Amino acid sequence: MSTPIYEQRYHFAPMFEINLEGSAVSNTTLRDVQEVTYTEAVTGFDTFEFVLNDWDAATQQVKYSSPFDEGGQLRQVNGEPVPNFDPGTLLSLKMGYYGESVEPSTMMTGRVVSVAPSFPSSGTPTVRYRAISELVKFQKEKKSIAFEEPKTPSEIFSTIARDELNVQSETPNQANEAPLEYLIMADEYPIIFLWRLAKRVDYEIRLLVDPDTQQEKLFFGPRAETSEVIELKWGQSLIDFSPQIKIKNLVSKVVVKGWNPVESGESRQITGEATLDDIDPQLPDSQLRDQIGNAVGETLETVVNEIFESEDEANQRARDILTNLARDMVTGTGTCIGDPRIRAGATLKLVGMGPRFDGEYLVKQSTHSMGNGGYTVKFACELKGVVP
Repeated sequence: MSTPIYEQRYHFAPMFEINLEGSAVSNTTLRDVQEVTYTEAVTGFDTFEFVLNDWDAATQQVKYSSPFDEGGQLRQVNGEPVPNFDPGTLLSLKMGYYGESVEPSTMMTGRVVSVAPSFPSSGTPTVRYRAISELVKFQKEKKSIAFEEPKTPSEIFSTIARDELNVQSETPNQANEAPLEYLIMADEYPIIFLWRLAKRVDYEIRLLVDPDTQQEKLFFGPRAETSEVIELKWGQSLIDFSPQIKIKNLVSKVVVKGWNPVESGESRQITGEATLDDIDPQLPDSQLRDQIGNAVGETLETVVNEIFESEDEANQRARDILTNLARDMVTGTGTCIGDPRIRAGATLKLVGMGPRFDGEYLVKQSTHSMGNGGYTVKFACELKGVVP
């Protein structure tokens, strides 16, 4: 069951908080923020940026881009020192609305990686700061690891976190996971491999720090908000939406050809296959499903040089490949009123666009922006339920 985005929420006065090294940035500084943007990465690490008015009209000097005076002391603005957002500074961003019963959501914690002042020909100077997720500190050395035995995503995550990243893990959903067959991390940063694993199962990775011991732990599991289905209606809470039907990469059949390293002779070669009938893709418009089947025709994709223990495993691999291709058939990008719950892994029910495109969509990426135009979210999504 879906819940309209407005229900029991107050989307009137957007608010955000920025913490600097664990302490809240003053309201004096927040009033200088002209815009703030949080971006979930499609590949890599999340980032957020904010732009500050950098001019002190009283002293006729810049404030933030050069935070120290000639004596090496932090400049004073309205009787308090300006914050120092130099590269390497630890920041966290929260977003939400005033007047709500729930606390603003923490979007990310990261460190400043760039400082970009602007001194225009007209208007006042500004400075743009960009922070990247603190998970980037685990990107140190590329490794190659093969998981030959079936393991759940959480088991794989815990093993790599412990052995390669030297950090403990928290995996609350391990009991509900299905094992994954034979995974390879081939000459890749372990944290990037884990990030891709999280995207594959619609999980998130967060760095948890014990406030007393400062011991770090990596969280690997579903977002707390992902169980809720948020309803957006075009012309109201859904500002715009651009769906797309794609069959360019879709095929009617996938064949995988691999080998069993412990066998010899003909039994060493293993072949698996899957067709569209095997995965039985479902679309809201049954006529569209038939038309796509006719358009795809007798197309074939062959994958070679993989390792399998049995033909059943090879067939499952072929089904997985075809399933991923089918999930990409109906995708879309949109803009809606701002809500911190709309992030990768969230489910949106989009309505008001007709039976072909109304339905539940899985959010794959989001960008949250606050500025003169208020709080909005741009998102990329795929239609849910195309395949089980």
